[in-house]
Amino acid sequence: MTLMVTVSALGLFVLLSGYLQGGRGRNLFDFYRRRFWRIYVPFVGASLIFLVMNIGDHLPLIKGVFLVAMLDEPAAVTLWFINMIMLFYLCAPALLWVRRKSLTLLLIISAIILLGLLAADWFWKVLDNRLMIYFPCFVAGIVLSGSPPPKAVWPVVLVAAIACVATLSAPINGTDIVLLPWAVLASISVFCLTAGRLDDLSDTATMWIERAAYASFFAYLLHRPVYRILEALSAAIGLDPLILIVALGVPTTAVAAYFLQQGYDRLLASARLA
Repeated sequence: MTLMVTVSALGLFVLLSGYLQGGRGRNLFDFYRRRFWRIYVPFVGASLIFLVMNIGDHLPLIKGVFLVAMLDEPAAVTLWFINMIMLFYLCAPALLWVRRKSLTLLLIISAIILLGLLAADWFWKVLDNRLMIYFPCFVAGIVLSGSPPPKAVWPVVLVAAIACVATLSAPINGTDIVLLPWAVLASISVFCLTAGRLDDLSDTATMWIERAAYASFFAYLLHRPVYRILEALSAAIGLDPLILIVALGVPTTAVAAYFLQQGYDRLLASARLA
């Protein structure tokens, strides 16, 4: 069950990444420039930290820096997600252009891309399955962008529930391709059920959600190194590492991520890079 929840959460993150691209009207150079400085550079910094701290194998981390780890598994632990989303960003302008021309054409081209990835993996068995599992979520976000969330969502929720029941006992791990329909349907269901209710939140709740969202990227990059340090500390003092991670690791990561993101934004603004 925790695996299913994790996959649905990651699917939602990917869907939101696609959704937030839809309203962008910047030119192609600006699109890639902003993602280089805001996403890629911190990702490389995190990869170096993982290398220094010996978190995971070194070769996947190095391949990830060159954005090929998802195309030649295994990918690095944790940072595979950033590697994957960067690949999606590379093709996002083309997908957005097709969407403006024809939604049907976008769905057809996306289906062809997905089938091509599945076929390539079938023959060469080198692709990371998560590339195929979450690509439809990214496309779903692009499809949903630029228009209000659909009101008739219960049929989607029902199909998602059926997909959950159908795959609940089947997945071996988070890379099992059978999780593809669940990732897509669950992320769409959660998005459609919650997006229309955000305006009903109080100002205080909105403020904290915005702060959490603002810190989320750096928190994702930092959480495993922080937890690794706390695991070593727990072994030294003879305390359950889960206690330290929950009581100290989570708030430390959140606070550090917020201020690091803020400092990095100021650095980019002063240098007029993004």
